[in-house]
Amino acid sequence: MIDFLRSWIFNIVFLAIFIVLIEMLIPSGKTKKVVNLVSGCIMLIAIINPLLGIVGRDIDMKGFQIETGNFIDRKEIEAQGKILEEERMKQIVKLYREKIVSQLEGSAMEVSGVAGANADVVINEDYGSDKFGEIKKAYVRVRLQKENDGIKPVAKVGKIVIDKQERTNEEPLEMDNDIKRQMEGRIGSLFNLSSEDIVITLMEGMGG
Repeated sequence: MIDFLRSWIFNIVFLAIFIVLIEMLIPSGKTKKVVNLVSGCIMLIAIINPLLGIVGRDIDMKGFQIETGNFIDRKEIEAQGKILEEERMKQIVKLYREKIVSQLEGSAMEVSGVAGANADVVINEDYGSDKFGEIKKAYVRVRLQKENDGIKPVAKVGKIVIDKQERTNEEPLEMDNDIKRQMEGRIGSLFNLSSEDIVITLMEGMGG
């Protein structure tokens, strides 16, 4: 009986230390909560299993540990899979944004009188949404040709700060209205945007 108690206590202490080490290695989150729940069940069974064995109702501890271990592994794989998916989608959004910005700048440069262009775009980045990738707003800074090339800018405005979270208030574009209309029409048709969603401003040092 003494040997039984000694073995029983040793197993419980060893299992407790093992569980504490496992919980320390697992980061906080849903996976850790699952591990805590499962480890608690394992500890409970480790305590009562020897007693039940005395009355012939032994629980298959090894089988239970294998089953719960596989469950934890599956949860860990799912968690890692979600992280990898998020990183993959971030890369996709980055490449998509760069492509749209390049197309915006190219479209602006095709308008007669425009010597340079710099663009930014606001898109729907929620890949769980049906409108994922939808262009919500386009911002284009342009540099016009020199006055002696036939384009006469009226005024220049401050440089816009391109940031998807916050943008400074910008003055209306003050240049040849025909150029502005051409740019809005070209960009609007290519990206399915209304003129209200296309913000065009002049760069500092707009003379080419």
